[in-house]
Amino acid sequence: MVTLSPKNVFKGLQFIFWVIFIGLCVKTGILLVSTLVSLQMDPENLRRLWIFSPNSSEPTFHQVLQLDLVDYVQLMGLYIFLYASKAFVAYLVIKLCLDFPLDKPFTIPIAIQFKNISRSALVTGFIAFIGSAYSKWLTEAGFSIPIAWGTEEILFFAAILYVIAYIFQKGMDLQRENDLTI
Repeated sequence: MVTLSPKNVFKGLQFIFWVIFIGLCVKTGILLVSTLVSLQMDPENLRRLWIFSPNSSEPTFHQVLQLDLVDYVQLMGLYIFLYASKAFVAYLVIKLCLDFPLDKPFTIPIAIQFKNISRSALVTGFIAFIGSAYSKWLTEAGFSIPIAWGTEEILFFAAILYVIAYIFQKGMDLQRENDLTI
């Protein structure tokens, strides 16, 4: 029987984030390739493409591409960049799980990693915010853009990570003071 020791929990979290990271990388790649292919295809054949399939759970972009190429490229660029940014945050968490010293967690490299994760999550939230505002603008202009950007959730996640990074920084300062007094 496996016990829930911190070491086992970190191994489990690492496995989960590897799965998330790989999934986000695959999704980013699919969106990138589909976008590039859609720019080269005949408009009559576009409906066969995955991102244009009306039966999928993904949004359809056929209308945007047919009416305005620049808006389509900008929208898809933001969408791809959002997924790439999420994948980068997952990668940073994997790196944190690999490097995390359970015996003495308040170290400078760990505090730096937490800051990097919180900053990357904040950038991801801003990308989602810009994409959400752009989608809303396109929707008001008559396009159908059913993308759920998740702006609020990502920014909330970034705020929580910032607080954790701040706590780690303070813990590191306290540990350094404690090491100096001994």
